[in-house]
Amino acid sequence: MATPHIRSIGFTCHNAEAVADFYSTHLGCRHSSTMEINGGSYADLLGLGGSQLKLVRLQLGAEQLELLEVLELGP
Repeated sequence: MATPHIRSIGFTCHNAEAVADFYSTHLGCRHSSTMEINGGSYADLLGLGGSQLKLVRLQLGAEQLELLEVLELGP
């Protein structure tokens, strides 16, 4: 039986770019992608329907870190 491990973990933060810069500089994470999400199914899944979000993904080895910033709350 394989040993379980975490592939991805996510945090909500006030400033995703600043947090990504900290993790890259001090922990050796590498920037993978940045995207803005305007409502849609992803925001709905998080219970933030209609919200504008920023998602920054970082990579550290096989693990992925997702930083979520709420740019504007939906109605």
